[in-house]
Amino acid sequence: MVGVAVVTGCTAPPAPTGASPVTSSAAASSAAPSPPAPAPDAAAVEERGAPLEPRGGPTLALLAADAPGVAARDDGALDVTVATTDGTTSAWLAAPAGTTLHVLADGTVAVRDATGVTVAAVGAARGAAGAPRWTADAPTGLALLTAPAGTGAASAAPVTFVVGGTAVDSATWGENEGGRSLAVDPAAWARGGGIAAQEAVATQLAAAEPEAASASMRDQLGCHALGAPEKETWNLEPWRPEVDGLTMLATRCNPTATDAG
Repeated sequence: MVGVAVVTGCTAPPAPTGASPVTSSAAASSAAPSPPAPAPDAAAVEERGAPLEPRGGPTLALLAADAPGVAARDDGALDVTVATTDGTTSAWLAAPAGTTLHVLADGTVAVRDATGVTVAAVGAARGAAGAPRWTADAPTGLALLTAPAGTGAASAAPVTFVVGGTAVDSATWGENEGGRSLAVDPAAWARGGGIAAQEAVATQLAAAEPEAASASMRDQLGCHALGAPEKETWNLEPWRPEVDGLTMLATRCNPTATDAG
């Protein structure tokens, strides 16, 4: 007798366990990051920035991620506060037509008009954000406030700087010691405002009193700014001789003909 094998039914092999669904590359990939916004030019800063109007100076424009805090001092200067972030440009500063921005060696900014007079000065930035500094952007003519990367600055850490316009409160001729003397009373903000502030005092004074542009009087002015910034008036005499810097300091800004020998 021949045995007969009976096939009762056929089933498909079970699907392997743990299989992952197949997804398209488009679904698996994340959306591409948006490109960074372009840096603003001078027109954008002037249009969107906050106006900074120190007494006697031009109106500057400051564009920052957050609106800056601005407080006026008694002498007409402004205390400005902005937030900065580690390694990024946090603010852009623009000057009006007819003036230019110049970032100086100490991190201050001179605002000069077409005749070379420093009509306003911006102080170096100070704060807990490491060492934020003004830098010049030649293509746009702007000054940029940037906190260097790696300083450990916290996000949105505040920094402050001073913006001043009128740098000389008064300048009065009189007699002192051996002859004519010009008593100069610099504005409070300009007495310790760095190189840009000293430049503002010197150029604004020379514009008002051309005799003060002489080398000797300029040196006496610089000596007072360095050695006696809080003196009530800085007395400058046109008859004093030109001497080297060490002699000027040693004579307390009052060299005589004997010192010039």
